[in-house]
Amino acid sequence: MIEEKIQKLIDTITASSLTDIDKESLIQSCLDIKKAIQTMHENQAQDIKYTHQSLSDLEKFEVNHPTLTHCIDILARTLSRLGV
Repeated sequence: MIEEKIQKLIDTITASSLTDIDKESLIQSCLDIKKAIQTMHENQAQDIKYTHQSLSDLEKFEVNHPTLTHCIDILARTLSRLGV
């Protein structure tokens, strides 16, 4: 969706009556924005994958060490109630 809007903006700039130097500058800015958005999407996908892996590891720990997990939960709730 965003890429389509950027492409439409580039098409509008290309068809405008601006000087060639201004057109090139604006088009290059649009392409830089498009590249930055793609990089953000890739980073977000990696972050989601890392978060999923971390949650999976945490679930494994909880299953393998239920007593320790229970003690940590009690300690965390007690500290929370004390305002710490």
